[in-house]
Amino acid sequence: MTAQVALRPVQRNLIAGAAIMASALQTLDITIANTALPTIQGSLAATQDQIAWVLTFYAVAGAIMTPPTTWLAERFGHRRVFATSVATFTLLSVFCGLAGSVEQLAVLRFVQGLSGAAIMPLSQATLMLIFPPEQRSRAFAVWMMGTLLGPILGPTIGGYVTEEYNWRWIFLMNIPFGVAALFPILTLMPERRAAAKPHFSVAGFLMLSVAVGSLQLALDRGHRNDWFESPETIIEAALCVTGMYLFVLHVRHSRRPFLPRELFLNRTFVTGVVLASLASGLLMATMMLAPALLQHVFDYPVAEAGLLASPRGLGAVVATIVVARYGNRVDGRVLVTAGILMIALSLWISTGFSLNTTPLIFVETSVLQGVGMALMFGTVQVMTFNALSVPMQTHGATLFSLGRYLGGSIGMSLMTTMLARGAQQMHERLGENITVFSDHGALSSGAWDWSTTAGAAALEREITRQAMMIAYLNDFAILTVATLVALPLVFLMRDSRRTAKSGGSAPPIVAD
Repeated sequence: MTAQVALRPVQRNLIAGAAIMASALQTLDITIANTALPTIQGSLAATQDQIAWVLTFYAVAGAIMTPPTTWLAERFGHRRVFATSVATFTLLSVFCGLAGSVEQLAVLRFVQGLSGAAIMPLSQATLMLIFPPEQRSRAFAVWMMGTLLGPILGPTIGGYVTEEYNWRWIFLMNIPFGVAALFPILTLMPERRAAAKPHFSVAGFLMLSVAVGSLQLALDRGHRNDWFESPETIIEAALCVTGMYLFVLHVRHSRRPFLPRELFLNRTFVTGVVLASLASGLLMATMMLAPALLQHVFDYPVAEAGLLASPRGLGAVVATIVVARYGNRVDGRVLVTAGILMIALSLWISTGFSLNTTPLIFVETSVLQGVGMALMFGTVQVMTFNALSVPMQTHGATLFSLGRYLGGSIGMSLMTTMLARGAQQMHERLGENITVFSDHGALSSGAWDWSTTAGAAALEREITRQAMMIAYLNDFAILTVATLVALPLVFLMRDSRRTAKSGGSAPPIVAD
């Protein structure tokens, strides 16, 4: 029995649309709350550390609950688990919007992260089940556009809704979209589950959970704790290394490991997961840097900064059309290489930003980056899943989603730390050059006259601004190099036109 389900085109498209909408909603929720955090903090009278847990709990819960998605789907049914995940995620959005304290909101976000973790891998697995190989490039291209637009538009939507209405609506607005996605899943999607009861390795799950959970905690809290200067981060790092080491031993030597070892022996799949993780890290890092640069250095309002950064969504749409049209005709490695080079070019152009840069330049680099990101990510996704046999595809979707999740967290955490430290170092270096013995005629009078309190404050603000600008440029340069380092990995993957023809027999399944 093949893995694809015989469906009418309309039925297939409605199910695919529901899967895409659910994925976009889940990825949107990752970033939409970031913009509103200061407002939420003031509304709930929370401290900086308390409000940070709202994001940390959500991220940790998602990282822990992503790996067991395959077992849940095989044990209880693909449709049942998918629908339950979407329904509980939507319901918890209501509770988050009604939260009366920061403690309630943090706990609710943790449970929401648990409930929504299955959405991403199961939406990918759904597309693999309902579309034959020759149609997957187009299906995954549209899915990828939805998942990219979610985090891209999140800060813009979050900023607008918070300013014009109330922060609670960033959660309550999920309700109609969640219900719209849930209806086709419940009414049109056939149920599929393993005929035999699947094995669940408790030991493997605990090892992996400790590894990814402690890693996510370290990434989320490391920059606040000054990284390895803090005992907390040292403990989290030790738990991560220990958990991952034990998990590797478990996969290698266990008769029935938590994740099939065949996944780790597939070179194209492993390379694809690495590239997808890197792409996710680049996406989240640049999404953090661009709006922050516009707000903190160029003094754009939150909504306007989001609008200037959002054209990358237009670029993603353009690239989606390319992937959908030519994904099965051109060697995917060519498209991935083109995407990487476009991302690197956009980041290299960003290293030339100055305080006189016009908004048009921001828009141009944003569009170029969106095209490159969609070309790279969308094609890598198709190549990665086409390299898997049918029985491995749901397991592959789970590991692929986990890699994306952790890659995005690593990218944001590293850039946040490097930006803060770079700005501090540049502030010190610039400040060293301004002394009473320096010949700075412009500082002896006017707005920067440091002999007055107002002048000294204005001068301090300008030094901070210049230091921040240099720190951003340095981060863009680092990201440029990191992007180009990925190029050799592309040629470790097989031609997607050949892997699409490979297949395998599906495991025994039952349909309700």
